[in-house]
Amino acid sequence: MGRSVDVDELVGAAEIAARLGVKRLQVVHDWRRRHGEFPQPLAAISRTLVWYWPDVRQWAVRTGRLDGRGQAIVTQSKDDEEPRGADDSMNRTQEGSIDEDDDERCAN
Repeated sequence: MGRSVDVDELVGAAEIAARLGVKRLQVVHDWRRRHGEFPQPLAAISRTLVWYWPDVRQWAVRTGRLDGRGQAIVTQSKDDEEPRGADDSMNRTQEGSIDEDDDERCAN
C-alpha cells in the first residue's frame, strides 16, 4: 500500500519555487539534479512532477532555504543564477515539465 498524504500538501515545481522565493521554477529541477538529498516526487501527472510539501519544507530548512518558521530565506544563490549549459537545455522539454530521465526516477 502506498504512502498516505494530505492532498492539500501536494505541490508542483511552480509552488515550490514560489514558496522558496526563487524566480525561475527550473531552479527546482536543477536542485533535483544537483542535490541528491532533494526529496523524490511522489508522482508524475501528465508529465508534471508532484511533491509532498512537508518533505520539501524539511529539505529547505535543512539546507538554509527556509528558516525555522517556514519563511523563505531569499539570498543571491549560485543555484538560482547559474547559467544553464547546453546539456541542460537539451534535456528540458518545457518549463515545468519533465524529461524521460525524470519519468524513470519518479517511477522508482
